[in-house]
Amino acid sequence: MPQNSPFLTGTHPLAADEDVAHEILAEAQIDAAHTLGRLSGLVAHLPADAAALFAHYLVREVLIEALVQAGFSDAPLRFPHWFAGLDRGPQDNPLTAASAAMIVAAILQTLASAAWEPLAQAARYAADAGTFDSSSTAEIAAPGPAEAVELAAVLVQNAARPAQEGVPFAALSQLYAALRQSEAFAPVSRETIALPLGGHSVAIERAGTRTPLWAIDLSLGQLLLTAEVLRPALPLPGAIRAEALLAHLWPRERGMLEAQALTTAAKRLGGIAGTAIREASAMRARLTHLRSTSRAPQLFIALAGLGPMRPAHLGVAFGITRYGAREILGTLEKAGLVTLAAVKGQVLASAEIPATRAGEAAAGDMSEARPPNAAFDAFDAEMDDIDLLLARTGKLLGDA
Repeated sequence: MPQNSPFLTGTHPLAADEDVAHEILAEAQIDAAHTLGRLSGLVAHLPADAAALFAHYLVREVLIEALVQAGFSDAPLRFPHWFAGLDRGPQDNPLTAASAAMIVAAILQTLASAAWEPLAQAARYAADAGTFDSSSTAEIAAPGPAEAVELAAVLVQNAARPAQEGVPFAALSQLYAALRQSEAFAPVSRETIALPLGGHSVAIERAGTRTPLWAIDLSLGQLLLTAEVLRPALPLPGAIRAEALLAHLWPRERGMLEAQALTTAAKRLGGIAGTAIREASAMRARLTHLRSTSRAPQLFIALAGLGPMRPAHLGVAFGITRYGAREILGTLEKAGLVTLAAVKGQVLASAEIPATRAGEAAAGDMSEARPPNAAFDAFDAEMDDIDLLLARTGKLLGDA
């Protein structure tokens, strides 16, 4: 690469005067393929309780990421009490094109029919337990959230066929090309509005409304499943990057951004899976005295993954009486896994996450996140298969 390249001087890559080198693109794509392979192997060998906890965390992550992408910057702060029915939801603003409740409803309806049962079950629990206030003053822009999800699924399906086995990047680039041509998903240019000021009209430029790229994140796992680099098909929040849709990018520069966004999203899910493994293991250690039919682990998983809930809502979600829910919560409280507190005149149950033991992997370090005990051999064997796949991927990229 020339010494005056903006990638060496620290200039933002979107201001580049020339395309990136082939080697940089290849490295970004190989890194993405490797990360997706490790994520696939990790999820495939999750113990049942860790898989359930991972799925609940993922549902919450998808919801909050989608709301932030849609322009609700206060979503991470407001989500817990909104979900528990104790406060209003994220606030509409000029950047939002639909209400937060409509986006949540569209996502949960889609995830409730996911092929991977832990994810589908977690979405159903969230839909039953959540009490999302739907009051909104937003003018719904076309397409609405439900229509955006349907359109996204079609665009992803079209891009996934035909797919080059083990290499999803041609299909991914095809998807980005379709998004740039789509009225629903292409970036919206800044708009100029006139405001009266001191008897004169002043022109002010403001950002356009957000396009629903979160809907593409929701379906992207199907493209990766078709390319045989991710199993099962999972939503990947943040995997579609708006800056990679800008028209002035160089071809390899665009491909690099596409691959980097995919890598970041896959590592994010790997970190969640690692957290789920450790917390499920700690939960088992504290609940060994319970019968195998106890609902306590199920309630803890929902509280840890989705967020605090009221006993009445837990009863609705899990089909148990309010008294039964309180009995189970009492068991979890004695085990040090739940805290009960009065919030705004309501009893609120929150998961008490067991402290991570010294020597365990950090939540975001997928390289050290491993299923416990019996899953090691199977996981390592799958990693060997992935290494062979990556070798073939590198050869295909080198021949391109």
